[in-house]
Amino acid sequence: MKAPHVFLSYASEDREDVRRLALDLRRAGINVWLDEWEIKVGESISRKIEDGIARCDYLAIWLTERSVNSGWVDREWRAMFVNEIRGDASILPLLAEDCRLPVLLRDVKYADFRKGYDQALQDLMRSIFHDPSSSNLPRPDVLLRAAAYLLGWYIMAALLPAADKEAMETNIARLLQVFPH
Repeated sequence: MKAPHVFLSYASEDREDVRRLALDLRRAGINVWLDEWEIKVGESISRKIEDGIARCDYLAIWLTERSVNSGWVDREWRAMFVNEIRGDASILPLLAEDCRLPVLLRDVKYADFRKGYDQALQDLMRSIFHDPSSSNLPRPDVLLRAAAYLLGWYIMAALLPAADKEAMETNIARLLQVFPH
């Protein structure tokens, strides 16, 4: 069995806590993508992030008020969303403090680091080392979030000018391609 790849998404203000988590995951035999380890001086930040997300099995998002307000963190986990719908990868929420959760992550069970680091780390490791090959079908909770996402797009499309509707319909069509007909 190959070692799982985990991309850590977080706000830079939470770097110390996330670095500790990254080291613990690495010690457990997990390949960890952490920006400060992967992006060297002179390299394209967006290209390295894109490559890291494409290679990972899991995107773990460290949820704090700072991260839910971060444009980078938002783009990172949303980039993983279609992969999760396909069943190719999973988003793992890590609740580090009380904060406003993104709508599409509110019904997802999270590792609760607020109540204790060690227990939350164990919960996270159980999710990572679970055998995802047992089913190629998306999980029901992922399908429900995808349906909510699509509904939101359709509502927005009805409110947009005609020029934006074409782009919206193209994005909806791309998302629908991940579902069997």
